[in-house]
Amino acid sequence: MKHLWIFLQQKRKEKNRLKYIWALRYENKYSRGQAIKIIERDYKVSQATAYHDYSLAMELFGSMEQVDVATERMILAESYLNIYQFRI
Repeated sequence: MKHLWIFLQQKRKEKNRLKYIWALRYENKYSRGQAIKIIERDYKVSQATAYHDYSLAMELFGSMEQVDVATERMILAESYLNIYQFRI
């Protein structure tokens, strides 16, 4: 029973780190590198753990990089359409 309690405590800590990473990216607008360094500092984890947690957080809660790429594509498509219409 004690092992289960320890396991659950570790998972809660991991969940809190993942939520914190996501909040750093979306609410505080930190870059990927800045968020990873902050996690290393605040949670005293290795760089490898911070990168792993970052990847997991983006997979679970949604990746800002994917949204940015899609947004840029839409803006470019609209710009090209405006240029094309202006030329006609």
